[in-house]
Amino acid sequence: MSSTPPGWYDDGHGARRWWDGARWTEQTQTQTPDAVTDAASPVAPAGPDPVHQPEAPAAVYPLAAGGSVYPPAAGDPVFPTEPGGPVYPPEAGGPYGPGPYAESQPAQKRSKLWIVWVVIGVVVLGLVITAIVVIPMLLSSVFAAGGGIKPGNDDEQAAVDAVQLYDDAWSEVDCDKFFAATTESFRAQIGLAECDSFEGEAQGFSESTDEYEIAVTDISRDGGTITVATTETYLSLTDDENQPLATREPAEVHYEYYVVADGDHWAIDDAASD
Repeated sequence: MSSTPPGWYDDGHGARRWWDGARWTEQTQTQTPDAVTDAASPVAPAGPDPVHQPEAPAAVYPLAAGGSVYPPAAGDPVFPTEPGGPVYPPEAGGPYGPGPYAESQPAQKRSKLWIVWVVIGVVVLGLVITAIVVIPMLLSSVFAAGGGIKPGNDDEQAAVDAVQLYDDAWSEVDCDKFFAATTESFRAQIGLAECDSFEGEAQGFSESTDEYEIAVTDISRDGGTITVATTETYLSLTDDENQPLATREPAEVHYEYYVVADGDHWAIDDAASD
């Protein structure tokens, strides 16, 4: 219920209107530029004896500079006078001069977009960390011999290089590489002690295979011998009778090369396949 006592108030429409303590009435009086005295007021509406009515307050209740005067006019759509509406004139603490009406305004919702950006940042950071950790591991597991495990020291690396050189000698029909990659005893053992005999065998090998690849699968050492295990894949161009195939057939073979120190380098001294 309004706390404003009954009386004449400026209704914000150029006239003074009778406020009965709860709502506006139809009784008005024109407001002149000079103050209007109570003696010029029309007869008060039916109700309690006007003689006993409290003296009307002299103050008005402006909304803001240039705004409407309060109490509002009856039926004002912005500031309703229905039961349950805000109290008029506005009390201290309101939105139009502070009052309880401010409590009915919904609180502004805070944007939650920052949560999305935080999640995206965490995901990107995780991908970066994964790349930093995983990529070096992958690179360290691959080396010049076509993939596989990484040699643990210089001797093992030299042994792997000898195996790779041996493969290049056969693929390129290169006798110099063949001699550099093998010991004399190994060449005698496989019957290829001379370049002529090796080049004849290597030429046939080159013509019967394609896309030859070698991958080291294990490296171990026993005294002065380093064993290099490999998986070797290729496309076979001929059959067992050395006749051309209509379609190239994939093939795979597993070798163990036994590499030893031979003078100032490492060389294959024996080999076995599965």
